[in-house]
Amino acid sequence: MSRLLGGWVFLMVDLVVVVVVVVVVVVVVVVVVVAVVVVIVVVVASIAVVEVKVLELHVQYFLLCDNTFLGA
Repeated sequence: MSRLLGGWVFLMVDLVVVVVVVVVVVVVVVVVVVAVVVVIVVVVASIAVVEVKVLELHVQYFLLCDNTFLGA
């Protein structure tokens, strides 16, 4: 009977170890996915900011050219 009980304890310990490993792997995968999404969002946002700045410079340049042309 003690061998049977020992087998059950061994099986339960194995089950707990498998569940803990699966939970850790899932948490690591979720953290990596969130980190990748955050990096992508930051890169896209910085590109958008640069595009807006370039557009503002173009607008200022065209306004300056128009003003000089009209002033001349």
